[in-house]
Parts: sequence; structure tokens; C-alpha cells
Amino acid sequence: MKKAECSLTRQKGLKGFKVVKTLSPIIALLISLGAGNLQAQEEETLNPVLDVDSLYTELSSEPIYGRTAAELLQELEDKHYSRVMFDDQYSSHLFDTYLDALDGSKLYFLQSDIDAIEQYRNSLDDTLKSGSIDPAFQIYNVYHRRLLERLVFAINQVENSLDTIDYSLDESIEIDREDAPYATTSAQLDELWRQRVKNSALSLKLANLDQETIEERLSKRYRNQLN
Repeated sequence: MKKAECSLTRQKGLKGFKVVKTLSPIIALLISLGAGNLQAQEEETLNPVLDVDSLYTELSSEPIYGRTAAELLQELEDKHYSRVMFDDQYSSHLFDTYLDALDGSKLYFLQSDIDAIEQYRNSLDDTLKSGSIDPAFQIYNVYHRRLLERLVFAINQVENSLDTIDYSLDESIEIDREDAPYATTSAQLDELWRQRVKNSALSLKLANLDQETIEERLSKRYRNQLN
């Protein structure tokens, strides 16, 4: 959200600020109806399944979701302290902010995913007004599958390759990826997540944890997110 707010206020000052202020409730609604349905829960029993197709469940919208979105838009349009135009420009800002809320660190989506869902950039305002949030669910479903792919990869790294990590190599990891480009291939994401697993393992190693405990903790961390 921070990146979107800064870019908007730089573009048109107070007008941009007004648009950003109205994005928050819309994004909150989209996240709560989409991501909220599959939010990871901490459980003692770890998910034993490591097959993406078995783990993946496609979400679809319900009529009440669209009606709620349309009513919220109407409320903002009629009762907001300043007049906001729900047009293509607003839709574009909403699109960017939604993507940022899902994958602001560019850890899951591929550039090809972004290219495919770009079709929704200028139509979110129209679909929301018509009482549909189907595009939000379509975008979220792409994100959810990519999330599962990354978690499965990380778990395999922890449980099958942790003992092969060479901590003597001169490597670096980009922590703040807000301005990083999306990966263009799965191999690039694999390398990014290999580095993330190594960085997490190194942090635990520096805390004087033994190899068995490191593997147990990291495995539980990633497997819990599959639930």
C-alpha cells in the first residue's frame, strides 16, 4: 500500500490522496472474500500432502459478495467526504494495489501471470458497479496456485536438501523486493526461494540451533501454511 500511496500523491497531489483513501475498504473487501477463505492457520498437525494439484482449491464468487461490493462502492460514491470518480483510472489504481497486497515482494507471481491478468486493469470499476467481483477471484486463484508451488518447493528444500547448503559461498539475498521485477521463469523463483530457505536456515544456525532443530522448525513453518 505504501508504494501505491506514494505514487498516487506524486502524480496528482490531493486528488491522488483522495483516491488512495477509498482504495482501503475495497481492497479489504477483496482480500477478506478471497484470501480470507484460505488463510493459513497454525495447527499442530502438519499437512502431509506435497502435491500442488491436490492442495489447490479454486475459489469462486457468490452473489452476495458482488452485492456487498456494489453497495460499498455506492456508499463511497454518495457519502465520501470528497467526490471520487470510479473510472478506468480508479480501476487501474485498485488493480495495482490489489496485486501489491497479494504479492508486494514479487515472490509468487510470474511476469506471464501479470501479463495474463492485465486484462482486468481497466475493468474492475465496471465489474464492481455491476455487482461482480469475479476478476478479483480469478486473480486470487492464480496467486494461490503460485503460493502453493513456492511452499512445496521450500518444504522440499528444507526436508531434502538442507544438509547440502554451503554457508561458505559468497551469496547475497535481496530482502526488500518492492521495486524488483517479477520473475520471468519458474527457475528464477526457485533460485529466489532457495536463497530464502538458506537465509532462514543461516539465521537459526547463528542462534546456535542444531541441524535437526533447524529442519524441524522450517518444515513446520512452511507446512503450516499449506493448511
